[in-house]
Amino acid sequence: MKKIDHSRVRKHQRKFLQAIHQLRSVKMEQRKLSDQANTLVDLSKMQSVMYELMSELNDRSEDLERQMLSLEQRMEQLTAGFNSLPAHLSATLSAQHAALIHLLQERDARDGRGGAVAPLPSGVSLTTAPASMTPTQVASPAQSPLQVPTLALESPLSSPPLSPVGGPEGGSNPNTSVSNC
Repeated sequence: MKKIDHSRVRKHQRKFLQAIHQLRSVKMEQRKLSDQANTLVDLSKMQSVMYELMSELNDRSEDLERQMLSLEQRMEQLTAGFNSLPAHLSATLSAQHAALIHLLQERDARDGRGGAVAPLPSGVSLTTAPASMTPTQVASPAQSPLQVPTLALESPLSSPPLSPVGGPEGGSNPNTSVSNC
């Protein structure tokens, strides 16, 4: 049998332990590199997801902006409509009032009453007329009748105008009205 050289065995043991330690270090580095590679893949996936989210967010933002512009335009149209409503109502009421006065003057002339109905002054509205002024005030007989297109003035609140024969004008339903509004 050969004699065992302990120094040589220890030398090989040290080399073997160093190799094991280096192998562990290499495996640890390999795991770190693998984790970093996975992290990079995850980051690229996250970046693509974020890009998709940002593009979708931009699309929705543009849609929202278009809808907001559309709503703003509609609001401006409504505001303009509401602003013009008093003038339109005033003009309609004035035209109906003038037509009513014309019809009353024609009826009075036809019935031989000889009087004429005075129109309301331009500064007086129908809703705020003073108590001293009534729609049937009599003006001078020399006043010429107004030339206003006749409107159908039947309403549920007033009786229909009389035809020359003494009956209601128009059809059998006194509550129908014709309007160009």
